Amino acid sequence: MSKRISITDHAIVRYLERVLGMDMEAIRAEICPPSVEVLARAVQSGNLPVPGKRYRLAITNFVVTTILTEGGRPPRARQNRQSIPGRPNRDPRDEED
Repeated sequence: MSKRISITDHAIVRYLERVLGMDMEAIRAEICPPSVEVLARAVQSGNLPVPGKRYRLAITNFVVTTILTEGGRPPRARQNRQSIPGRPNRDPRDEED
């Protein structure tokens, strides 16, 4: 059995941008509209709701680090998860503290 190649998130972003022609600046503006950016600068760090959207921005030191949905967890498509060799096919976020 041959080892499966991994694809980084960075490579996926470049594929979306360079091959599919997606406008990354437009996506950034949609994720964090100018009105929200003003609020983000004021809070510097924290979870900031985006008016009219069903998500919040997780911000650390003026950087959006992830998008949080209902329940405060990043979105995921459980049915599309693939097993990674050598790692259990589970999500550690399912484990309660």
